[in-house]
Amino acid sequence: MDAPAGGLTFDPAWSPNGSVLAFVEAPPSAATNFYQSTVSSWYAEHTLWLLGRGSRVPTEVGGANGASVPVWSSDGESLLYVAGDGLWLLPTVRSRPVRVAGPLFPTGAWPTYCGQVGGPSQLARSTP
Repeated sequence: MDAPAGGLTFDPAWSPNGSVLAFVEAPPSAATNFYQSTVSSWYAEHTLWLLGRGSRVPTEVGGANGASVPVWSSDGESLLYVAGDGLWLLPTVRSRPVRVAGPLFPTGAWPTYCGQVGGPSQLARSTP
């Protein structure tokens, strides 16, 4: 599968049996600030997609606008993701998402950073 022209894809998550890849698509941003309005507007434009193994044509998950950080259930039947200051559940890949928790952020605002810690090597301290 090729990335959409002019779009970004990230947060890939394979189902436990490796048959379906969930991922997020978002538009690129030329914003030069991290004001809450800029960050929340960008997150609101995210969409959630599913791609079956061997397919080159992904399917957009309806009703999952604003999705980020998809995580599969251990049985691969459902998908959990963050959107709009809430936690959402896609009970099956053919169902509609359901909000199951929220708010997630103390102020109701998205964190104003984008990045992840790479692991223990970035957290290690040297001792004299």
